[in-house]
Amino acid sequence: MERLLDVVLGVWARISDRVRPWPDLPFVLALAAIIGLRVNLRRYNLIDTETAPPVLDDAAATGTPGFAEAPQQAFDNGTSAATPSDLPPGFRERAEAEGFRMPDGSFNDRDKPWMGMAGARFGRNVPLRYAYPERDEKLMTPSPREVSNKLMARKELVPVPYLNVMAAAWIQFMVHDWLGHGKNNPAEKHIIPVPEDDVWPPDRPDGQPNGEMSVFHTTRAPTNPKDEGRPDPFTNVETHWWDGSQLYGSSWSRMDRMRRVGGNPDGERLDDGKFWVEDDGLLPVQQDHKLPGQELSGVNANWWIGLS
Repeated sequence: MERLLDVVLGVWARISDRVRPWPDLPFVLALAAIIGLRVNLRRYNLIDTETAPPVLDDAAATGTPGFAEAPQQAFDNGTSAATPSDLPPGFRERAEAEGFRMPDGSFNDRDKPWMGMAGARFGRNVPLRYAYPERDEKLMTPSPREVSNKLMARKELVPVPYLNVMAAAWIQFMVHDWLGHGKNNPAEKHIIPVPEDDVWPPDRPDGQPNGEMSVFHTTRAPTNPKDEGRPDPFTNVETHWWDGSQLYGSSWSRMDRMRRVGGNPDGERLDDGKFWVEDDGLLPVQQDHKLPGQELSGVNANWWIGLS
């Protein structure tokens, strides 16, 4: 019955949209059109790329070995994503019985607990037959550098009176919540053609030839035999959900660290469940980060003062 209703709503959305947009329809008909639009978008513009999704069950929520460790370990300074050993008494039993949503984004959906978890693959918005990338000369024609210079280079300041720099900070803050590709693959790189009348790198001495402009490839997801003949898959190192993971992280280890005194893994856990901030209201410094003075957060890569 539910599937039949989806079909009817989807057809109604397509028909009504050709005659009158949904804001111009009476309330009930407009609501049906909006729901139908969602049905159609899910059916035709949300393409699953998983061929061997992780097998999770209620026992996984207890932090038993193997749960959520594989993808996240590579992106969380090598620490385990399993539950900490000093959780309150009875937590594991309640998690197994009630199916808690986990910090890595698993168990948001009880039918497909792996959906949207950190380490799950990105979906596609077009059928997979259209998702094969261009390569080599076709990819580089025209040169991305030439396109950038002609279409994106700032020749003069164009003021935007209704925005300030905090808008850019907020957008980046939200992107940190939604996705991350992890570290690019240094073993593969694109070589970008640089026109002769260009200057690269910007500090190139006069009279010297242009240097090489290269960009590392995005790291591909591990594949299996079922992926043969399909476009390259990619994984999200953060949770796919709009869940504040840029604050709390996408693993047990990062979330637990955010809630300890000083942001230290061995610090005392706060009783109120909030994450630690210093007396001046600022985030703590992550002492073991490769960059001195880097503040601790759920996601603290691609950082600048606008995110502090």
